[in-house]
Amino acid sequence: MSFCIPTEYTMHIERRECAYCLTINTTICAGYCMTRDINGKLFLPKYALSQDV
Repeated sequence: MSFCIPTEYTMHIERRECAYCLTINTTICAGYCMTRDINGKLFLPKYALSQDV
């Protein structure tokens, strides 16, 4: 299992109404990444909000 590392990612966005395709270059996390979701969970302890992905 690898650690969380930034990875280059390219998305191609197209719509029928448009005459062209839009390309977006961005960076995403890949590997074993720690994430935290705190939406609407104000009263939970911090360890309950973390997950390994």
